[in-house]
Parts: sequence; C-alpha cells; structure tokens
Amino acid sequence: MPIREIKSRAEYKQIINSKAKVAVDFGAPAWSSICRYMYAKFKKYSEEYPGITFLHVDTDDHPDFATSEGVTAIPTFYFFHNGQKIDYYVGPNEYAVKRNLDKLDAC
Repeated sequence: MPIREIKSRAEYKQIINSKAKVAVDFGAPAWSSICRYMYAKFKKYSEEYPGITFLHVDTDDHPDFATSEGVTAIPTFYFFHNGQKIDYYVGPNEYAVKRNLDKLDAC
C-alpha cells in the first residue's frame, strides 16, 4: 500500500480516527538525508504491512501542524490503533520503527 501524503490537519485526524492501524512519518526528506533514508525504509515497510495505513507529513510544508502534534525533532514516527497513539519513536533507527510496526500489526 502506498504512503499517503497528508495535506491538512483535518485529513490527518480523519484518517487516524477511521482506520484501525496507522503509522505516521513526520519528516523533511527534501533536505534531510536522514529523513530521506527513513522515508525509503517507511515506504518499504508500507509494502510489508498491508493491514497498516502509512501516512507522511512533510514538516517543511506543515511546521505548525507538526509542532501542534508534539513533533520536536525529525524524523518522528507515531503509531495509532483505533485512533489512540500506542507508541512513537524519534530518530533514524529503522529497527526501532520496524519493532513498533510489528507491535501495531499484532494489535
């Protein structure tokens, strides 16, 4: 399943509240090599976990939105189950993100 690029806070809220399992990547892949690397991993994972909806929020395009969601560093990953954030990870560790996806997938 492809990663959905989020364009508004309303779209983001609607998706995390309507899908059972959602993973979100907040990052700036246009200029951050770390975010670009993790976005590529996130894209690969989106193909491995068909039961999870994958979202991306570009923090350059939506800085106020990212800040209001508690994002203080990039990349940041949030994991939601039935509209509730069950975990998060900040940083470029692909294995930590995969562990969280495994946990979300098992819900």
